[in-house]
Amino acid sequence: MAKPNAPERVFISYSHDTEIHKGRALDFANRLREDGVDANIDQYEESPEHGWPLWMERQIRDADFVVVIGSELYHDRLLGDEIDGVGLGAKWEGGILRQHLYESDMKTKGFIPAIFSEDDARFIPTPLRAFTRYLIDGEEGYEKIYRRITNQPKAQKPRLGTRRKLPTPDAKSGGTIYVGGAIDVDLWNSAKWRGTFFVTGEFLENGQIPYLGIGFSNPDAGLKIFEGWSERFGDNNSDEELRISIIEGPIQGQEAGYTVHIGTELDETFKKLSQKSKMDENDLMMSITRLNRMTPPASSINLERFKTAVR
Repeated sequence: MAKPNAPERVFISYSHDTEIHKGRALDFANRLREDGVDANIDQYEESPEHGWPLWMERQIRDADFVVVIGSELYHDRLLGDEIDGVGLGAKWEGGILRQHLYESDMKTKGFIPAIFSEDDARFIPTPLRAFTRYLIDGEEGYEKIYRRITNQPKAQKPRLGTRRKLPTPDAKSGGTIYVGGAIDVDLWNSAKWRGTFFVTGEFLENGQIPYLGIGFSNPDAGLKIFEGWSERFGDNNSDEELRISIIEGPIQGQEAGYTVHIGTELDETFKKLSQKSKMDENDLMMSITRLNRMTPPASSINLERFKTAVR
């Protein structure tokens, strides 16, 4: 490995596909050396003193980076698909390279896959395909791999600055939802509103006004509803907060009839809630109401008689 301030050491592993391919590998090594990188390639050696296998082992072991130039022939020799006795150098290098990858957990050694043509990308050895590959086909490609080898990234990380302290805005509530109205949901669910009836005419004693009645399946729960209304609205509903509406007209998909709606006059309910609580502009009020669909026979005149009596 290189000493501090010493040139980076690079070993170029490739196969002798053609004279042109060999020449490009040599040109690449020469260019690196001209630019201050201690690059080495087998073409610089005629016959190593201790033989090629040991020479290759030492080159891979001592290099800061091993540039593996992928090609079809290199790939075949690495996999042992070449004729026996041919391409032994690449086979030796491949075995040593795989061993170093295994022992370093593919993290600590600088293996750099490179190609001279984009068509050769598929021949990059499988263990190296997870790494960034470099296409050395011109000045731009050479600069990229040179930056990698010499640790000169194009984008420099700026100095870490001082953390800014941002103002903390006052916490604002999203508002409170107040529930008002004349309906106690649990009590009404228990009572089960089943119908509406009217008392008019001969059924009234002298001086009595006509009245509207509500029928429940559960009379005990129904009685509690009226007791609650009496306590809240009084005997005469003097604030006219309690509202009972009769909505006439057809509803698509339902039988002919009319709908009885029980709720409150919203402005009055809001005023009372505002007096009892500290409501502001962020708060909301929700009013719960109930509807009952009445479907009397077409001959029924009860609703018309009631309407005439209260006019």
